[in-house]
Amino acid sequence: MSYKLKLNNIKNFIFDVDGVFTDGSILVDSQGEEYRTFNTKDGIAV
Repeated sequence: MSYKLKLNNIKNFIFDVDGVFTDGSILVDSQGEEYRTFNTKDGIAV
């Protein structure tokens, strides 16, 4: 079976995004809530 046919069977991808799709930054708001930043271009590329 060719790799193209095998790829058709893939339904999901799982990624570790911290440090892979991000620069590792964490923003903290005034209540101490933490947020990670993501580049929207990473999501478009995937």
